[in-house]
Amino acid sequence: MKRTIRRFHLNSIVIVVLTLLLLLFFFFQKYSLHRVAPVSTPEATTSAQVKKVIDGDTIDVVVDGATERVRLIGIDAPEFGYDGKPAMCFAGESYKKAKELLDGKKVRMDSDSTQDERDKYNRLLRYVFLEDGTNINEALITQGFAREYTYLGNPYRYQKEFQEGEKTAKLTGKGVWQAGACP
Repeated sequence: MKRTIRRFHLNSIVIVVLTLLLLLFFFFQKYSLHRVAPVSTPEATTSAQVKKVIDGDTIDVVVDGATERVRLIGIDAPEFGYDGKPAMCFAGESYKKAKELLDGKKVRMDSDSTQDERDKYNRLLRYVFLEDGTNINEALITQGFAREYTYLGNPYRYQKEFQEGEKTAKLTGKGVWQAGACP
């Protein structure tokens, strides 16, 4: 009888210990601080030549001999007014600034793994940098020629910097934010 009680007691202890070990294993699998980060799509960098400035947030570039239309990530510039719609306030100034900064320049374009490769109009979505490292997307915002734009609430790599740039442009009255620029 003593043997049966000891065996029962020993078996109970083994079951409890194994259960605890399994629980600890699953806990650490789920909440381990040393987990390997999920693999994300790496950002791609491409060199290009600006062929044409379309408006304040869209350009045509030549990449490997082919022309691509590019939409700048994280910004929204006033539109010229297509399909019978009137031009938005500051559209001309935004276009002129983008043309001044980009027309004919060699640029580096970076994709962002948090964004789609292309938009619904089949334009490449990219950050555009001058040879001196100037982020054109950010420059257009901080100088007041475009607004920060988060597509469908989807955060992107430079979102905080662009939002801060817009705040600064508003506070200092630059571009579209200057007194009397737009009603």
